[in-house]
Amino acid sequence: MHSTKIPARKKLNLLRSLQGCWLLLLFALFIHEAGCGRTSQSTLQETLRHIVGTTEIPRFVLRGEAETAPWKQTQVFYRQRDFHPAWIRDHWLGGHTTHSQTGTLLKCLRDASQEGLDPSEYRADDLEQQIRRIQRLTTPNELAWLDARLTYSFFEFAAHLHRGRLNPKRISLNWQVASRKREFAPFLEEALAQMNVCGVLAKLPPALSQYVALRKALGVYHRIAEEGGWPVVPNIKTLKIGDTGNAVKLLRNSLEKQGDFASDGSDTSPLFDEHLAAAVRAFEARNGLPVD
Repeated sequence: MHSTKIPARKKLNLLRSLQGCWLLLLFALFIHEAGCGRTSQSTLQETLRHIVGTTEIPRFVLRGEAETAPWKQTQVFYRQRDFHPAWIRDHWLGGHTTHSQTGTLLKCLRDASQEGLDPSEYRADDLEQQIRRIQRLTTPNELAWLDARLTYSFFEFAAHLHRGRLNPKRISLNWQVASRKREFAPFLEEALAQMNVCGVLAKLPPALSQYVALRKALGVYHRIAEEGGWPVVPNIKTLKIGDTGNAVKLLRNSLEKQGDFASDGSDTSPLFDEHLAAAVRAFEARNGLPVD
C-alpha cells in the first residue's frame, strides 16, 4: 500500500481552518447564551408602555402637585417616543448598560445645592446603586422602572430649576410670581442626543440678574461653610480705632471671608485701623445696619 503524504503547508492551512471553525462555534455559543439572558428592546418597550401608560403614581413620586407634574411629563415623553427606553442600552457583550450621560445626570443632582436645592431630595445615591446592579436587573419590569425613574428625576430637577421648589401661593397669597408651565421633553431629547445633560439643564434657571447675584452669594456662603465657617467675634466690648487684641484679628478674618475686607492674606495685624473701620462701615451699609 502506498500512503499519501500531506504537504506541511496544507497541514498548516487545514489546522488554521479548524481553529477558525472552533472560534466561530464558540462565538456563536457565546452570543446565544448572552441573548438568552437579555431582555430585548421590544420587550422593554412594551413593559414601559404598560407601567408608564397606567394612571397609577409610582411610590418614588410624592403626592404633591409639584411632584406629580414631572411624572405626567414622564408619561407624555414616553408616548411621544413610542415608549422606547431613553437610558437603558444593550451591551455588546450581553446584558445591559446605561446611556453615557447617566453619570452626568447624577452629578447634576448631587450639585443641586449650588442652585439652593437639597440634593437628598433627588435620591442620586439610590439611583446609582440601581445602575451598578444593572447586570443583575434581569426582568423587563426592573429595567423599565429604572429607565422611567431616571427620566422622572431629570424632569423633576428641571422643573425645580425653572420654577422653583415651592409654590409661592402656599407661602403667601400676596406673592404672585408669573411663571408659565414648560414642557421639558425637548430638553431631555437634546441632552441625550448632544451628550450634554448638565449644559441643557443650565439653560433652565431664571435669566435674571437678581437670581445670578443670589446664586453667586450662595456660593460664597457654601465656601465659608466648607472652610469651617467664620470665627465668632466675642461680644466683650465695642471695638474702635486704636484697639488691639485677638478680637480685632477675628473681626478682620470674618470680614475678609464675607468680602468686606480686602486683603492678600498677609494682613494679620491685631490693630483696629482705618482700613478695618472702613470694612466695618461697608458691612453695616450692606446689611442695612446703622453705619456708626
